[in-house]
Amino acid sequence: MQTNVIEEVVRYEEYDFSGISASIGIYGIHKFPAMLHFKLVESLIDEFSSPEEIVYDPFCGSGTTGVVAIRYGRRFVGIDFNEDYLKDLAIPRIEDELKAKQINCERFLKEEKEIEYETNNYFEEVFT
Repeated sequence: MQTNVIEEVVRYEEYDFSGISASIGIYGIHKFPAMLHFKLVESLIDEFSSPEEIVYDPFCGSGTTGVVAIRYGRRFVGIDFNEDYLKDLAIPRIEDELKAKQINCERFLKEEKEIEYETNNYFEEVFT
């Protein structure tokens, strides 16, 4: 007996970027195996965060989320299992964006260390 399977495709117009390349402009300057569409990141950051809030990306990769977060006036913390992605892609891209936004990199790094310290203290309290 053969069963017919009907697949319903749900598309939200606000998240349909089929006509916009994920690798245009500054987003196309590197090759990365799992490109996250910057337009999706823009929509999500705009909808779910406010200026000066922290955007956290546990899969930072090439740093697209960090670049968009900074561009939208958010602070950013990102980590990735692959240190090479961070060192070779994410950190240079984020630093370039910070320079473009004329944000003092030293202040940003200091705040990042303070966030890391607070996060570590929180987890120590929770798990000890």
